Amino acid sequence: MKNSSSSATAPATSVHPHRTVFHGIERIDDYAWLRAANWQEIMQDPAKLDPEIRSHLEAENRYRKAQMAGSEDLQTKLVKEMRGRIKE
Repeated sequence: MKNSSSSATAPATSVHPHRTVFHGIERIDDYAWLRAANWQEIMQDPAKLDPEIRSHLEAENRYRKAQMAGSEDLQTKLVKEMRGRIKE
């Protein structure tokens, strides 16, 4: 299995502070921009996802794939075993 200290680096996530106040308590969420308001619409038509969000998610997926590159055989084996235990 490949060491998790792969040469791939995690994608930097942009910070877009979003301020909300509930019951007089202020909360700042730097990553609220990643939560698509039209998520139900996107589930029906993924092309409607904001390009900035899509770009970030694709970068994270590339990073995950690079980090997990050495474990494809184990992943396949585990999925096969789990499916074998589930009555579909």
